[in-house]
Amino acid sequence: MPKHMRSAHARRRAGAGSGWNANARCACGVIGVSPAAVGADSRRPGRTEPGAASRPGAPALRGTAATPRPCWRRISAELPSRTVGAEVPPTRTGPALDAGGAPALRFRTARRARAATIRDRPFPSHPVPAQDFDAFLSLHRAGRFDEAERGYRACLREGDARAGAALGALLLQRERYADAVAVLEPVSRASPSDAGVATNLSVAYRRSGDGARAITEARRAADLAPGRASAWNALGLAALELGHVAEALDAFDAGLRIAPRQPALLLHRAHALRRLGRNADALPLYAALVAHDAAALDAWRGLAATQAALGQVEEALASRTRARSLASDDREVALEHAVALMQAGRVAEAAAALLALVAAGADDAQAWAWLGRARLRLGEAASAREAFDRAHGLDPGDAVVAHFLASLGGDLPARVEDGYIQQLFDDFADRFELTLVDRLGYSVPARLAALLSAQGADAARSMLDLGCGTGLMAVELARDARVIDGVDLSPRMLERARAKGLYRELVAAEIGAFLADARGRSWELIVAADVFVYVAALAPMFAAVRERLAPGGWFAFSLESSAGAEVELPPATGRYRHAPELAARTLERAGFVDVVREPLVIRHEVGEPVAGEVLVARAPGREG
Repeated sequence: MPKHMRSAHARRRAGAGSGWNANARCACGVIGVSPAAVGADSRRPGRTEPGAASRPGAPALRGTAATPRPCWRRISAELPSRTVGAEVPPTRTGPALDAGGAPALRFRTARRARAATIRDRPFPSHPVPAQDFDAFLSLHRAGRFDEAERGYRACLREGDARAGAALGALLLQRERYADAVAVLEPVSRASPSDAGVATNLSVAYRRSGDGARAITEARRAADLAPGRASAWNALGLAALELGHVAEALDAFDAGLRIAPRQPALLLHRAHALRRLGRNADALPLYAALVAHDAAALDAWRGLAATQAALGQVEEALASRTRARSLASDDREVALEHAVALMQAGRVAEAAAALLALVAAGADDAQAWAWLGRARLRLGEAASAREAFDRAHGLDPGDAVVAHFLASLGGDLPARVEDGYIQQLFDDFADRFELTLVDRLGYSVPARLAALLSAQGADAARSMLDLGCGTGLMAVELARDARVIDGVDLSPRMLERARAKGLYRELVAAEIGAFLADARGRSWELIVAADVFVYVAALAPMFAAVRERLAPGGWFAFSLESSAGAEVELPPATGRYRHAPELAARTLERAGFVDVVREPLVIRHEVGEPVAGEVLVARAPGREG
């Protein structure tokens, strides 16, 4: 456990203040600003629409009619890609809501009177006396940012140290992150024990692109104030930004122990679960959030992404449609909706939506790439190539676009780009087995296992699973006395394979590189199910397998069959099809013997069978 986690846990066990009070207006303990100014989703406040019904079957959020409704805007670090909810520094009365209490009445009355006086007269151009700081804070909370900023700066010139922290918070809300860093750094040096300043400085660093400093400040804030949910939220978001997803999840959980009904923390926890591939765990959280607040845009977006990852394409489209209605002018949300239309099979509608997107902004590489894929699905190869060319010009490093351009140009590279395969299967990992086996009738693992058994391969004591994916071949070929190793480019697929508990070793690598590096190792059985659809030149791969196969060992694999005697790369699928006769001759030239072939339907695609074959061959040197 990291130091900041250990110290926080120890202080909570020792009875330190939790930062939560049942009578407090907000579980996270941050002084509220304007609903339009601050929050996890403050550009689109998380209010329930009049008459909006809860989603059937969605788990309810804790904290309903009997308890104050959690406030979206009072968490101190915001949703990624949305807005900043900055901590407003305490006034003369002290950190009122942090302690769960209310300010003294005499200070509240005087402050309101000063604020009313200033609001009722035009803001002057000359500096205002520093004693009016509380009135400027009220202007800040009311969303009158220009006036508040001028007032804070006037206070700073008069030497009022409180104005620095308040100005930094305001600059965060205005998305002026570099300015916020410049203001908050000296404030933090002057007040190193102020957890609110450390939290806001973490947000400023993160939104300025300085992830290392962001997480350092957030850890410091959590150490300084382990009972403050906002500090844990800032730490979780900083960790998530750096890819430290497990630490992020721990931080959000720590925040939720303090503020268990805080929707922003619940949303961020769902994001972390999804990043970890735990979509089944994230799904009920997102569903509860949108049931609780039907206008929570980012919860709808997260729900849609999770549903799509789990293969729930119709449900995902419904969620994307709802998000689109909440943000009709957001190009990113519009693109996500178009992709959902594609995944639901409504390709013509998707193409029309994508065409509208690129017409409105021609510099969107992803919109052009998806338009190319839609046009391919519609059989419009020439216009698809035009779209992919535009996408490639905008983003030359996109492996998916490069792959489709190669297929449209008739090029046959030796194999598909590693980046394309990894991206494809990382995105596909959660719904791989559901889609391939249950919906597309994928039969290769069972057919390969049956053919191997008929050839006597049950005697093999060691097996290498090339392109093992989620471990479907291991399920078919596991035996009590057999050890199985696997290799795959996709870490997310390997996570699913590891969960089956059937492999001795799993390696994330390109299979050709793995075979080349495995000098001195051999296996009695090597399998490659649905792998060579991403390899054009089979001869080098067969030779590499032959080098790693024990004498008398078995090599089994599947192919999609080409229509002719040559290798094909259909643009609509992006997968290579091979002539089985040519593959059999290539096996013999590589030194294999006893080649056996069996035709089959690999799977169904758009309702049509995909023809292929499974093949088994042996290395010479030992009788079966």
